[in-house]
Amino acid sequence: MARKPQIGGIRIALALGLGISIIALALVVSNRSLRDGFENRSSKNLAMIFSGRIKAYQNVLPKLIKIKERYNPVIFCSLNDIEITEEIRMFCNDLGIPRSHLNVEETIVPNWVGKCNLMNPVYNVYSMYYHENKAFSMMEDYMSRNKVVFDCVLQYRADMDSSDELNLVIPEKNTIYIPNDRGYAGYNDRMAYGDYQSMKVYYNLIHVFGDLCNEGTGNPINAEIMLKKYLDSKPAIKIVGIPYSTNLHQKRNEKINFGVIDP
Repeated sequence: MARKPQIGGIRIALALGLGISIIALALVVSNRSLRDGFENRSSKNLAMIFSGRIKAYQNVLPKLIKIKERYNPVIFCSLNDIEITEEIRMFCNDLGIPRSHLNVEETIVPNWVGKCNLMNPVYNVYSMYYHENKAFSMMEDYMSRNKVVFDCVLQYRADMDSSDELNLVIPEKNTIYIPNDRGYAGYNDRMAYGDYQSMKVYYNLIHVFGDLCNEGTGNPINAEIMLKKYLDSKPAIKIVGIPYSTNLHQKRNEKINFGVIDP
């Protein structure tokens, strides 16, 4: 006579089968999360920062809108100007940036920048890092008021005419992701992203600008080498190069009228 199956054995088998199914499902979801980056994350998990200037943004607006629609970031912006111009109003309206997320302030460089020996105009480089820090400070105020911490902070230029699609990955701790093109012997300073704590380090460069703006050999230094010197001095931070074109739109400033384009 055939033995009846034991109820306990059936329950164990069902439990094992259910457990295996759950694990398999978790692996699928995990793999998709790694593949899709922030695609399924909530709107407050990504902060996007613009700084400095927004010339020619209309020429790359479709690219900016595509990034916004894909990742739904909370956007902060600090610009070097004496007042809120019509172009700034249009920029904020096109990207849905509220007035409380906007800082417009003319950059005033300190007297000591006269000791700097830069290949680039000192005013431009100082202004870039100054406004990046100001925008990040606004973001921190937002986090404090809303009791939220962003999982990812993206620094991006409003005049970037990249030919690539932006594919963010979930950032690892103590890691900053920087495009591996146009480093000019340093680190590309046109775009970067990482988690909140890592990007806090990135945005604090302005506080040691005076210590970085000289090569020490008498040779001039560029902004990209400054950034590399600064980040390399932070041993806890790992730099990961990513394949992303950072071409700037040719109409970003008046130089195009004289035949000077982005190198």
